[in-house]
Amino acid sequence: MDKENIKKILREASEEKKEKKEKTAGTSVQYKRIYSLLQNNIFNHAEIVEKLWGDRGATNRSKFRKKLNREKSESGATYEFDEEELNKITSILMDTSSVIDKNLGKKVRNK
Repeated sequence: MDKENIKKILREASEEKKEKKEKTAGTSVQYKRIYSLLQNNIFNHAEIVEKLWGDRGATNRSKFRKKLNREKSESGATYEFDEEELNKITSILMDTSSVIDKNLGKKVRNK
């Protein structure tokens, strides 16, 4: 293997690492927003679980809690939401926010 091939491989690896880091950084910011919103008692986590996975059973609620708190599994892996789940949770929270805004607006106008 010549120098040029080695440089090319190293450059590609560096670019892949940079892309992965950028993607993780974006997800991290999104996760922090979701985490901070869900740490209060305003949102019903069981409702979010049902909208996210279609079932609010104990197993899914437990999995949601573990992913939300980034707990470690027995094997040492970290439970984490994937990007699709984060996007769906964001959408659920935004929909809930819209409903709250509409209801508050109606109450203010009716006074």
